[in-house]
Amino acid sequence: MNTKNCFYFCLFVFVLLTACKKDTAPTKTDLLARTWQADEATIQQGAVSITAYKKGGSSNLADFSKFRLIFKKDGTFNSTDTDGAAAQGTWKFVNNETQLEIKEGSDPIQLINILKLTSTNFDLSFAETEQGITTTVTLKLIPL
Repeated sequence: MNTKNCFYFCLFVFVLLTACKKDTAPTKTDLLARTWQADEATIQQGAVSITAYKKGGSSNLADFSKFRLIFKKDGTFNSTDTDGAAAQGTWKFVNNETQLEIKEGSDPIQLINILKLTSTNFDLSFAETEQGITTTVTLKLIPL
């Protein structure tokens, strides 16, 4: 094989090997690890459900414009609530990655249901019961 043919053969093999890399699907951790902001918030008590916030809406019942969740791959998170107060804690997937277990400081562990998790949407819900009344909050989050 002459030098010119050898060069083209090596170039062909190089292109073939580098072009055939498999793309790996992102893990749920990869999808979660980013900064999320509220797009919509719905509150439900019994059969009554109201949309309390819609990003860009003019008649919102609650202001979620300051709300942020920043999840990191190391299992920690930072958050900013609707009043702008900051908090941090730890997170982990539980129940076959269908829920998040959230722990903020000395607060009790909170379980969050993952309704949808993609690179562009994180829909979640959680329920709180106070004086026998259960309130379910559903948040639709988008990346910041």
